[in-house]
Amino acid sequence: MAIRRYFIYSSGLASIALGFAILVTVIAVNYATEHDATIALANADETKRPLVVQYAQVSSRQTELDTMMFEPSPLPLPPTPEPVPTKNPAPARAPLPPASVRVNSVISNVNVTFYDCLAGGFCGRMYNGEPVYEGAAACSWNMAIGTAFYIVGDPTGRVYVCKDRGLLADTWVDIFWHDPKDGYVWQSNVGRYGTIAIVSVP
Repeated sequence: MAIRRYFIYSSGLASIALGFAILVTVIAVNYATEHDATIALANADETKRPLVVQYAQVSSRQTELDTMMFEPSPLPLPPTPEPVPTKNPAPARAPLPPASVRVNSVISNVNVTFYDCLAGGFCGRMYNGEPVYEGAAACSWNMAIGTAFYIVGDPTGRVYVCKDRGLLADTWVDIFWHDPKDGYVWQSNVGRYGTIAIVSVP
């Protein structure tokens, strides 16, 4: 009798414990389900919430300063060189010799050169004693002092007179220029060898 009563008592306690365990399990499952649903709703609200981006306001003065700081400054333009005037430039076209001159003879294949003061140092007096001047002529010894001539194709159109001498081979005329730059321009027009016309002047 006592054993039976103990068995009934033990079975009742086990049933109560089992029921309590089932109740706790149901409550826990219900809580977890409600908690997950709350988190899901919260996440849904976060995804639906619009994204707000705030921009900082920058003053126009600060923008101007930043632009001045990072933009390279323009380089100054080089000055425009002024043209250098040429002393006594030779004319482009050769003028004709004066109509008053009379051609006595024509000599071809004549040596034609120039001498100068600035580079050559010929700045004093000529063979005949006159001070040297631009357009004076030094002639070879086979041409008498006082011989007048012009050079065919000479852009200056001058009639030269032999008044100076030099170490020149036969039939050679050497024309004086103060500045050798002008002499080279003149020489490029008449050539290294040319034709001269011996003339008489009134």
